[in-house]
Amino acid sequence: MARMKWLSLVVMGTVALSHAAKVHYNLDLTWDTGAPNGVERKMIFVNGRFPGPPLIMEYGDEITVSFRP
Repeated sequence: MARMKWLSLVVMGTVALSHAAKVHYNLDLTWDTGAPNGVERKMIFVNGRFPGPPLIMEYGDEITVSFRP
């Protein structure tokens, strides 16, 4: 189970509770041939695809990104 940090925010006199998540991405970078505009050329693919996967995070999250070339 992911460990979360809790923090309280005071906004305009009201208290809102939010949580910061630990977000980790493993990105495998490889060279391959692709043609996103119809002309083949060598490109960097992320996890076997182009464009790579979306990296989704929220303000305050603790982000770790691991690259494997």
